[in-house]
Amino acid sequence: MTNSTAKTLGEDLDIALPHDVGMPIGKVVREAKRAAGAFRADAQVALSGTPIALSRAARALAAETRERSADAVKSASRKIKAHPVAAAVALITAAGALAGLVFATWRLKAR
Repeated sequence: MTNSTAKTLGEDLDIALPHDVGMPIGKVVREAKRAAGAFRADAQVALSGTPIALSRAARALAAETRERSADAVKSASRKIKAHPVAAAVALITAAGALAGLVFATWRLKAR
């Protein structure tokens, strides 16, 4: 239940039931209104921390991604320097596969 829904519930109770009804119903109405108000306050407090937690998680993920990508680049650089011929063959093979994929896609679209 969102903040506006809880507020609407309290307002609907005000409109729907008169305040001078019998004692038991009046108590129920008051308790329901009090509960709606308490829920609204609790929901507001609980949801106020959500953007902050989400922002912290995004920053932590970005930092971890930066570290991992830097490690991957260093590792790939070392392997290319250690095996330049194998790296060249892999690059040519990848380029050929990409060209074949582009050609096959182009032929399918031409039909």
